[in-house]
Amino acid sequence: MVVINSKTGALSYPVDYFTLGHFSKFIYSRAKRIYSSNASGILTSAYLNPDGSKALVAFNDSTVAQTFQLNWGSEALTYTLPSLSAATLPGPERKLAQSPSTPRLRYKPQVITPSPT
Repeated sequence: MVVINSKTGALSYPVDYFTLGHFSKFIYSRAKRIYSSNASGILTSAYLNPDGSKALVAFNDSTVAQTFQLNWGSEALTYTLPSLSAATLPGPERKLAQSPSTPRLRYKPQVITPSPT
């Protein structure tokens, strides 16, 4: 996953490295894939973990920021994903850090935008 330049010793991190990070942080072993729909320019994949928690990984494969709606039961979130980036959105049952600008939000999206190589 990490590329090492044999001449200079420089490290580079391809998009696969960041993708693995998204799928491994909130999606546990033996998680089941559950339904999620895609929005224009947004590809999603949602999972139900063995402990009952949920996670959604969203990828913006376009060259412009995309806004989409996420609904977890009675909880809803409108989220803007930067161009060519991904976000992991844990379900509201995870009760992660609140954002001061959205006090009702019970989870904090984890966004990584890989640098072009």
